[in-house]
Amino acid sequence: SPDSPKVARVRGNLAFSENSVNLSGLQASALGGDMRLDGSLNFSDAAWTAGGNRVRVQGTLSSTGVRESKDLGALAAVAGLLDGQAAYVADIGWRSGAPQITITSDLQGMALALPAPVGKSAASVLPLRVEWNSSGLDAGSKTAARSDTIRMTLGRAAQAVLQRDTSGAEPRLLRGVLALGEADAAPAMPAQGLQVQVDTPVLDVDQWSRALQPFLSGSEGGPATDNPYFPNALKLQVKQLLWDGRHVDRLSASARREGALWRVDVDAAQLAGKLEFSAASGGSGSRLQARLSRLSLEASTANDVQTLLDAPATSLPAMDVVVDALEMYGKKLGRMQATAVNVGTAAGRAEWRLQQLQVTVPEATFNATGVWGAVSSASAPSAAGTAAGLPRKATGDARRTELNFKLDIADAGALLARFGMANVVRAGSGKMEGSVGWGAPPLNLDYPSLSGRVNLDIAKGQFLRADPGVAKLLGVLSLQSLPRRLMLDFRDVFSDGFEFNHVRGDVAIEQGVARSNNLQMLGAVATVLMDGSTDIARETQSIKVLVIPQLDTGTATLLTAIANPLAGLYTLVASTLLRQPIQDANTQELLVEGTWQAPRVSKIDRRTGKPLPQ
Repeated sequence: SPDSPKVARVRGNLAFSENSVNLSGLQASALGGDMRLDGSLNFSDAAWTAGGNRVRVQGTLSSTGVRESKDLGALAAVAGLLDGQAAYVADIGWRSGAPQITITSDLQGMALALPAPVGKSAASVLPLRVEWNSSGLDAGSKTAARSDTIRMTLGRAAQAVLQRDTSGAEPRLLRGVLALGEADAAPAMPAQGLQVQVDTPVLDVDQWSRALQPFLSGSEGGPATDNPYFPNALKLQVKQLLWDGRHVDRLSASARREGALWRVDVDAAQLAGKLEFSAASGGSGSRLQARLSRLSLEASTANDVQTLLDAPATSLPAMDVVVDALEMYGKKLGRMQATAVNVGTAAGRAEWRLQQLQVTVPEATFNATGVWGAVSSASAPSAAGTAAGLPRKATGDARRTELNFKLDIADAGALLARFGMANVVRAGSGKMEGSVGWGAPPLNLDYPSLSGRVNLDIAKGQFLRADPGVAKLLGVLSLQSLPRRLMLDFRDVFSDGFEFNHVRGDVAIEQGVARSNNLQMLGAVATVLMDGSTDIARETQSIKVLVIPQLDTGTATLLTAIANPLAGLYTLVASTLLRQPIQDANTQELLVEGTWQAPRVSKIDRRTGKPLPQ
């Protein structure tokens, strides 16, 4: 056959008769080793049909001989996995005129460069058995088979069964199964195509991909799915799957391919549910649909997502994902729903457009839409920057994330506790919404390039005593640092936490610096107004704080009635109240500077407007 090795240096005696030929100790060479042939061939039709003709071959082959052979066709790719030499026995027979071949070897002396459990050193033993059975004859021919079946076992580590149509110029796979891992019974054959079954403690995908690349690559640079031996079904039962530095534990999965579409059912420690993925083809981009009951993303996995998003927008898949229970970095984020598509803009740029992102937990609901793609700083300012009235620096075309969001909060204290900041705020409900943008992919919030506008409106809560190192900027908002650093008259008001009726205001962000001149906290015993800025990346601030305990009825009514705080509210109120001598004993103006971790608090002299010496 075309895949048979060339036999050379044939020597020995043949005994002929009218109807038969006998081989006894015939010597020859093939595949880099010597072999001996024994047997007899009877030329009668009865012998060919009943299987009376048999030849036994005993010999050795070497990895070098396999590599140098020009007659093995597709089997030559196996040579790259072999190193050394090994003895073998081949029994060749014929039934109904079709060849039946069985090859056995213990493979001692031959190293096999495959991952566990089938990889081996040259010194170890791993029994190999290959059976090739042909069946069906062309009319008038005793040798041309119409189909064949190849069975292979490699110890208890692997099994394979392939059924092929051999009527054409090249054999065509009809169906087959490849099973990796210990099994007592032969694997069940699929109705069509190739199915791969894996049941092992560890499966290293990277190692297997490298080893099988010569077999799975497409023809003439085409996709791997063009290869007739590319699997169209997978069944995995693996304690740990390793892939590009990631791991999936206690994995049970099944997958089926229909053209470019893969359908997957998966249950593992990190995720469970159904996925569909279609690769890009025919001008259509790739697409991912997932319906997961749970998904846990570790830092390494999130980094992989980040790397994916860092690719050009055109290479990102369209996405329709629902996760009932999402966990990231150990934080339980509740239910997540996201849809995204690839679109082209009028300017000819590609965008990955986030049509919907919703994350829901009992304490809050987060909704967002956005874009990730190339923008022109000269002609296409960001939506977030435009909303905030901020200029975009002229840096030429660059990729940028733009996000419009709204966070509806039912319990601010419980929400912060979910993110590891417990005992910072008690209760509190309201919303935070705005438009922001930054010069990095969606999961990489780049503070130095962050710009936009945010509105905050929270009611009925209480700031609790907490370490500013944990609560970060909330430590400034709660004013817990003031009574520790100044001998002021606010200790009874703030030391055990500030109970507020409202915290609200507008924050404009430019290049990572957040500014507000109307941030206010209204409480039953005091009102606090803030005016200043904080550098989010450097975690520093320069904020003027106006503390007005026990407001008079008129001022309190005015502030409470303002649904959307006026720009410059701090300046308006401060200039009015601090001019009134009656307020001197109660109203104080402070300056908070330094880092979030260790803020410096100074009292401002009402007459000079400058901080007093401490």
